[in-house]
Amino acid sequence: MKLGRVAKIVAGVVVVGAVAAYGILASIDIESYRGTIIQAAEDATGRKVAIKGPMKLKISFSPAVVVEGVEISNPTWAKSPQLAQIGRAEAEIALIPALSGDYQISRLVIHDTTVNLERRKDGSATWDLAPKADPTAMTGPAMTAKPAEPSAPAPKIAIRGIDIKNTKLNLADAMTGQTLAVEVKTLTAEAKNFSDPLKIDLDMVYNGLPIGAKGSLGPVDALLSNAPASVNLAVTVPGVDASAQGKVGRPQDAKEIALKIAVDAKSYDRLAETFAADLKTLPPLAIKGDLATRGETGYRFENGELKLAGHTIFFNATADTGGKKPTFAFDAGADFIDLPKLMDAATGGKTAEQPAAKPAQPAKGDGRVFPNDPLPLEALRAANGEVKVGTGLLTLPGNVKMHDVQLRATLKDGLFAFNETFGFGGGEAKTEITLDGRNGDVAGLNVLLDTEGVNLGTIAAEMNMTQMASGGPTDTEVKLASRGRSVRELMAAMTGNVRFDAGRAEIDNAQLRQAIGPWAMSGLTMVDSGFTTRQKTV
Repeated sequence: MKLGRVAKIVAGVVVVGAVAAYGILASIDIESYRGTIIQAAEDATGRKVAIKGPMKLKISFSPAVVVEGVEISNPTWAKSPQLAQIGRAEAEIALIPALSGDYQISRLVIHDTTVNLERRKDGSATWDLAPKADPTAMTGPAMTAKPAEPSAPAPKIAIRGIDIKNTKLNLADAMTGQTLAVEVKTLTAEAKNFSDPLKIDLDMVYNGLPIGAKGSLGPVDALLSNAPASVNLAVTVPGVDASAQGKVGRPQDAKEIALKIAVDAKSYDRLAETFAADLKTLPPLAIKGDLATRGETGYRFENGELKLAGHTIFFNATADTGGKKPTFAFDAGADFIDLPKLMDAATGGKTAEQPAAKPAQPAKGDGRVFPNDPLPLEALRAANGEVKVGTGLLTLPGNVKMHDVQLRATLKDGLFAFNETFGFGGGEAKTEITLDGRNGDVAGLNVLLDTEGVNLGTIAAEMNMTQMASGGPTDTEVKLASRGRSVRELMAAMTGNVRFDAGRAEIDNAQLRQAIGPWAMSGLTMVDSGFTTRQKTV
């Protein structure tokens, strides 16, 4: 027999079967099952169930069951009498696959629905459903049930289309004090078939905050089987736009991620109204990069770009919670970093006033300046990581300039090391600090500060205060070491050498006071009281 004839016979059988199924469905009066359906729902939930609207069976090659006016009661203690009020629920089933036990819900519709969730302080909640016991079940120690018959495999059920409109979820949780009000105005998620991506369109309100989302996920088969799926989503809230594009290898586990992420935040006013008022002070920013997973426990963000307060900062970051200790790494670079400008943006333009000079206040407790609290050395031993930052120009408060800055900080099994090199005042400088907390509760501290060829006049010129100082080539070397269990012990045990070589310089004391502020000036006054009375120091 030829294959073409076989195909025709098979197709004919399928069509005959479909027509027969169509005829059977057309003869069903679903209203006659109303009592049975209500009883089954009450047995499954342990709650009173009512169907106040019509029940219909829409006949086609994708038949649909339609139910309207469904109510599921809450416990008597709840403030809302109804757990759920469903205006319209509809399930459209693909007929041909259903003949072989493959139940594909072409479209699930939920319209005009309200769900009320409540939880009391004792932990009891309206969503704790208690199915009614089967009165025919054999119970008691004297009764022995027959071995259960092997059950047939559960039918495959898959949904490839969702249509939700005017649906609300309310939560009142007395245990946590949390309240939640979610309104889904529209949510459509549809695919032509299970091998196509799911197209998503969402318009909702979360505690007064409008949220929109559009894009696609899939294909549907991949989402259901935890196989590689594509992602193309855009999410918007007032003032903030975000997007994600790429692939997820295991979507149900959120693993094997490879996504391009972008966030553009122009305003946080509406977010602040919903979550926290302090969000209003955050600066506008834009960030983008490549987000990916590393194994089962690691994440990396590469090719990152942050635009903030007129800066463009490039960065890479990794983190891994696997292994004996969490690990992290961060590497950033920028052509310039204006620290006062970034600080001003971070505080919403509210710059703190410079405090007036006053003596250092003693620590609370015993009247001493430095606290005797144990150093948090366990925190140093909790993780391993590295941070590197580089910039061509770093501007500090007071318009102090540092050039070609390279900063590196590492943490390894309790040993913290900080290294920095930079150009300063026409010369070179480096800083090295180590805090060794690897053993017990005693830490070792070493500090090195080395400058060469730093010129006070050059520093003054970069600060736009050319009259403050002239001349003053300076070399400095500071070496300090200590050991202790607290800041007080470290300061008390500090030993080392300080070398300060300076050439001839002329300093205008009044401008110096203005440049370095009252705190630093009070320290100079302790060394030389003439700083407050002389016009110039040579």
